[in-house]
Amino acid sequence: DFEALLNDLTEYLNSNEYVRSFMDDSIRRAEALVDEMRTLDSHVAMDRLASERDRLRQELDRARAGEEALRRLSGVNWLPTMQPLRDSLVGTMRDCVNTSDDQAPGEMATKIEQWFDTDSGIHTLERDELTPVLTETRRQWLGEMDREMDRSLRDAGPSAWLSSQRRSDFSATGLDATALARDAMNRIDTQSSMSGDRKIIDVERLPIHRTFWDFLLFRTRRRLRRQLFGQPGQTDLGITPEVKQKRLGDDAKQAMLEHSRAAYELLRADALERLPRYGFEKFAEAFEKLVDERLNERRLALTESTEELHARLGKIDAVISTIKTLCQTGRPVIDSLGAVRGQFCQHPINTESGEE
Repeated sequence: DFEALLNDLTEYLNSNEYVRSFMDDSIRRAEALVDEMRTLDSHVAMDRLASERDRLRQELDRARAGEEALRRLSGVNWLPTMQPLRDSLVGTMRDCVNTSDDQAPGEMATKIEQWFDTDSGIHTLERDELTPVLTETRRQWLGEMDREMDRSLRDAGPSAWLSSQRRSDFSATGLDATALARDAMNRIDTQSSMSGDRKIIDVERLPIHRTFWDFLLFRTRRRLRRQLFGQPGQTDLGITPEVKQKRLGDDAKQAMLEHSRAAYELLRADALERLPRYGFEKFAEAFEKLVDERLNERRLALTESTEELHARLGKIDAVISTIKTLCQTGRPVIDSLGAVRGQFCQHPINTESGEE
């Protein structure tokens, strides 16, 4: 009946046989668990952890290399570095100016010749005819310089004036030197790099023909100039071809041609002397500013990335270290369990009555 079954079960649970069976089963389970623990370091998950750790270490090495490259790029004086670009601009400007040496003076000479056959005043000649020639010439030079800089950046790019170390540093920081150079080019305004419009015709130096009546009436050349050309800043006075021929003639025409040629020579010298240097320095300044801006951005990004990599790497190292420690302590635990098993088998456990 149930009471007999309960008595038999109670007797079994209180017997040495059950205790021995329970202990043996517990030790076997513990040995299996510890044995499994000892194989953790060869588990596929450990391989994945090791691979991830190696990957993070490589990323950390790249981040550190980027930080070193940032330090080297910071504070670089780019002007000496870009000397090949300046030489290229100087050569281009010289060729461009030489091409204009006959064209621009010739156009102004033609306009002066034509002016003597019109009724317009001398200030109208300078404002509407001569100055636009010099302005257009200057615009063409500036445009050619811009195109040369664009060609230089498109064909060779910064590699033409960056050392291998500088190129390596840009690559390590993740910055595109070519893109930065193009952005710098877009930021500069070369059209403001030359002087404004100059006075071309100096009316005070133009020869004026005086007639007998001029001498008789004490009309000075200064007075005659005011009658012909008006007061400075006033509305231009028209001059008929007849008056031009009478008062100015070939002498004044030759002087006006010389003045226009001198104005062109000043523009030419300004272009050869200042334009390449100005454009080059403005470009270098814009490039340096852009590089500094991007370096600051990359410095913050690298700092955050490095901190994150350190944190992730620290966690993985801690897990791997813990697993290795468990694997290393597995053998002593197995030996201890074996000793417990042996001791248990040699000294059977007694029941509460003291009998087996």
